Amino acid sequence: MEKLAAVIGHIEGYAYSHATVAGAEGGRTYYTLHFKVSLSGGPFSTGDLTITAARNADGISLFGLFINGTTGQRSQ
Repeated sequence: MEKLAAVIGHIEGYAYSHATVAGAEGGRTYYTLHFKVSLSGGPFSTGDLTITAARNADGISLFGLFINGTTGQRSQ
């Protein structure tokens, strides 16, 4: 995660947007959670964060995390 912070910056704030069902397989339902984030310390001031998780009888498992810097590119 430290290497990711050096590339994209630090998440200063976030707002939940929505969730989508990514699919189902082997008794698990996969969800993608969407967030809008504000960033600092990197080239972007805002971005989109998606987290993919699965729910099954044992609980919830994290499968993926993606941050995409979007608008408000900072000048160098």
